[in-house]
Amino acid sequence: MLALRRTVALAPGEGRLASQLALVMLATSAGAAVGAAATEGLLFANFDLALLPLLYVALGLVTFVLTLVASGLLAGADRARIYVALPVVLAAVVVVERVAALTRSGWIYAAMWLLMNVVTTLQGIGAWGLAGAVLDVRQSKRLFPLLNAAKIAGAVAGSLAVAIVVRLVAVEDLLLAWSLGLVVNAVVSYALRKRVPRAVDAAASEGLIADMRRGFAIVRGSALLRILAVALVFFSVLYFSLALPFSRAAREAYPDAAALASFLGLFNGATTVIALLVSLFAANRLYARIGVVNSIIAFAGVYLVGFLAIAASATFAVLVAARFVQTVWLSGVADTAYQALFSPVPPERRDQIRAFMEGVPGQAGIALAGVALLVGESLDPRAVAIAAAAASAVLVWLLFRARSAYGRALADALRAGRPQPFGFEADPFGALRTDAHALAVTLSGLRDDDPAVRRVSAEILRQLALPATADALRAALDDSDEDVRRSAVKALAGLGQADVLERFANDADPEIRVSVAAARGLDALVAIAADPDPAARRAVADVVAGRADAGVALVSLLTDADASVRRAAADTLPRTPLAPARLEPLLASDDAFVAGRAFDALAGVGDAAVRARLMSLAQAASRTAAASCERLRRLGAPADAPAQLVVDVLRERARRPALRVVHAALALAGRGDADLVLESLESADRGRRANAVELVEAVGGDLVRPLLPLWEDDASATDARRDLADLASADPDPLMRDAARRAIEGGKAMNVETLPTISLVERVLFLRKVSLFADLAPSDLKQLAGLAREAQHVDGAVLGREGSVGDQLFIVVSGTVRVVAGQRVIARRSVGESLGEMSIVLDRPRMASLICEGDVRVLTISRRDFDAILHDRPQVAKGIIRILAARLDEANRAA
Repeated sequence: MLALRRTVALAPGEGRLASQLALVMLATSAGAAVGAAATEGLLFANFDLALLPLLYVALGLVTFVLTLVASGLLAGADRARIYVALPVVLAAVVVVERVAALTRSGWIYAAMWLLMNVVTTLQGIGAWGLAGAVLDVRQSKRLFPLLNAAKIAGAVAGSLAVAIVVRLVAVEDLLLAWSLGLVVNAVVSYALRKRVPRAVDAAASEGLIADMRRGFAIVRGSALLRILAVALVFFSVLYFSLALPFSRAAREAYPDAAALASFLGLFNGATTVIALLVSLFAANRLYARIGVVNSIIAFAGVYLVGFLAIAASATFAVLVAARFVQTVWLSGVADTAYQALFSPVPPERRDQIRAFMEGVPGQAGIALAGVALLVGESLDPRAVAIAAAAASAVLVWLLFRARSAYGRALADALRAGRPQPFGFEADPFGALRTDAHALAVTLSGLRDDDPAVRRVSAEILRQLALPATADALRAALDDSDEDVRRSAVKALAGLGQADVLERFANDADPEIRVSVAAARGLDALVAIAADPDPAARRAVADVVAGRADAGVALVSLLTDADASVRRAAADTLPRTPLAPARLEPLLASDDAFVAGRAFDALAGVGDAAVRARLMSLAQAASRTAAASCERLRRLGAPADAPAQLVVDVLRERARRPALRVVHAALALAGRGDADLVLESLESADRGRRANAVELVEAVGGDLVRPLLPLWEDDASATDARRDLADLASADPDPLMRDAARRAIEGGKAMNVETLPTISLVERVLFLRKVSLFADLAPSDLKQLAGLAREAQHVDGAVLGREGSVGDQLFIVVSGTVRVVAGQRVIARRSVGESLGEMSIVLDRPRMASLICEGDVRVLTISRRDFDAILHDRPQVAKGIIRILAARLDEANRAA
């Protein structure tokens, strides 16, 4: 079972969903294969094939209109209902075709052929749309090859079934098998409907023209979609430019109808089987190695080589070879890659855009191909092949542009998860510099009776930094409002008015002290960079930002003991010209934020030697993290709490160097969105995280690929016992050794009756269940386990009295504690719950007494230790918020 899961790239828990989607692909593809064989057989037997290019033109127009209708429907909020209704409607259309076939008219068969292609297009939009709706971008990349394999397998099964079933029923009756496949699609879509996210900003259809305009607007606004739209036109033209000469050459080689049918059956069967094998066993590896966009570029290369070969020698053998490679690559690789390219499109727009692309540029290409083939009838076939080769070369160029657009689209998808709510101009008050009246109004506002008006005026004048305003600003130094005085001091400091600011040199406000130092000069700034107040040191970082002489002051701030100071200083690096010699030591900083900003600054230097050193550091960090990531891949999904602890310790080890590698890859690629990507990699939102992983892989390639198991479940997990045994015997961390041993033993339940005698791992496993500490890393829990002290209390013992100072946090290990306010029991706390944290956090007397109910064992953490945890680990605050929310809910229910 494990080998099968690795082969089809299934991550834990994906089996049922993948099976359902594969059934949709299998059923519709098998039905379409049977229906297409029946329809084409009827057409070829009863219609003049010389008119086939005209049918191409008609197909483009008909499909254009119907897919636009589908596009409008799929733009609605309730896409799940469309996924169910669409195959039902298409099944009814196929049944109507069967009835129409009773007329035995040649033009009826032509209409049936047109409808066959339309139904095939629409069922593909629906099936792939359903898959895209319920899978994130990384799942799509892994599972789309499996779904495509199911689609190809259905085509193989349908094609083989035709040869058997046609002996038992009339050709027209084969259409009923297609309608049955569509019904299966509808049933499975109904089962999956609740997994389809509802669009939050869906717009109701306003008619065909309005929907077309909306689709054009969306495509025009996306560089990726614009390029894909043009590429689709080229792909359609090239497809039919090869299909028609191949069909004609096959008819010439096999003039007998039976012989032709036998050849085409053998050819189609061979291409389908090879495409199935490629999709199942090679496509996923290919996407992982070169990416989905490069896989499509390779498809354009197949056309280029094929048409060049035809131009050199248009023999039947060359046409067969070109058609064979084209068909295999299209079905086995390119079709799946194309569907995956829509993953960065917002989910609520994805189906609409997919339908629009199929309906407008795709069908325009088909119609254009029909016109071109009609015109090309009078041309030498080799000249047509040369023209097609030239079109293929243009397509390759277009797709190379699509590759960079794909990365930008992924970044845009991440920004959609963390939008910037406001946009600020670089100089919002620039107009006041040249508008004397507006400046006069601002100066008069500095004397207004309303302090709010004076504050705004002072801040505007600070940002303008005009020498002509100095007198008004000096008068504002004696303003009764502190904010006005602060802005005036900052403004005068910016104007170099040090003499009038001396009286503020020792002001209690750290920002004012730093402004005075800035007016005095660099030496004063360097001196105040050692101010004991972190707020003053943060202000120094802001003041020296962008200055060419900022080096001495800024470097000391970048190594400050206070994390907030280091962050403030690091934030100035992108706009402060520091020499590489000052920046390179910062790459080894324990503060990942500082190291990242230093890397960004160095990557922008443009020096080849510096970039080479950065790449070397990134490769070393990648090797460091890769070992733990490879173990994560082999371990797979943890089966119990100790195994989960093993996985989390490995994640913590790999996380820091891995994030540095990602930051390095993005910086070296010239991307300025590293913070957004890193934040998204850590997001709890699976879709956002998947977009980030896809972007990281697209940008970082082999540098980051070994690290991906850190952020996504891997489908290639193996038997974990060997790795657990290695960790249990040889890992340097005693916590890891103990956790691995417990995992090997099957994660037996811990005994908390004698807490001092249990191992470190048992204490950590217990603390992980405490809501307050749920977000702490294993190393932090390990430290916390050493800080906690155990105590045992008898029935009626008072842990804390109402109104007393709360200097301890309690965690119940066994037993129950009553929470009593006045004479009323307002709550009971049992194993794994905390008490007393609010008294510490709020620095208030206890609001209730804590009384033991029976024998109770607790862990205690002192106020001092808990304050240190809160300061160093802000994620504990999330636990406090959770507890507070639960307590409020509890109080509301009690009321």
